[in-house]
Amino acid sequence: MQRWKQRHPLLDDNGQHLQITLPRLKKTVDIRNTRAAGGHLPSSIRSNTMPVLFTNYLRGDPSVHDWAGGVITAALSDAETTARACHARVLDASVTTPKCAAAELDVTAATAKDLLVGNLDTAVAACADIDHSPLDGGGRRGVSFLLCFGCPNALITHNRIPKLKALLGWLIEQRSKIDLDLWWRQYGTTWVAITEHIRPKFTPAEWDRAQPADDLPELLALLDGPREPQ
Repeated sequence: MQRWKQRHPLLDDNGQHLQITLPRLKKTVDIRNTRAAGGHLPSSIRSNTMPVLFTNYLRGDPSVHDWAGGVITAALSDAETTARACHARVLDASVTTPKCAAAELDVTAATAKDLLVGNLDTAVAACADIDHSPLDGGGRRGVSFLLCFGCPNALITHNRIPKLKALLGWLIEQRSKIDLDLWWRQYGTTWVAITEHIRPKFTPAEWDRAQPADDLPELLALLDGPREPQ
């Protein structure tokens, strides 16, 4: 480095010898690469992982801030749009008869009866017609149960609050474990659907009184697919 500086006597704006170090050179190159990519951090990776590149070299760069802000804003907008289109129907805790439940949820009396006794329960909700999903061409629902809240067949009763609280706690825990952009893509719509659409339908007392279910982690483990036995 010293021999290189002697061969290239660079001066700063004040005519003084420019202080050059390898970390400063790397930071300059990383910033220029990132700006050339429009601030898109994944496209500017050369010799470090994205977290290291951001934390040690690009944290204060305005172009990266603009890109990151755009990513978060877009993710929030997508999640909010999807959640506000949530089709899950929430039954008030005061409704205890099949006739009233049928009227409130616009289902048949037989479906309302099965709903109230738990015959329609799925992982975190209940399903009015699990064999005929309007989101899967009329067939049996075949996607993650995290997407149930966007289906018109989804029914939520107050006795599902423990499952919902456990799921919400798990989603918050995952947010600290994985990349935030990935978290929003995988779980953001579910989190917003619960917090913005479903939870407000219950009273604070109903929600606070319920204890989170302790058997949900076994179901959540299935989201990663089958695993080899240990």
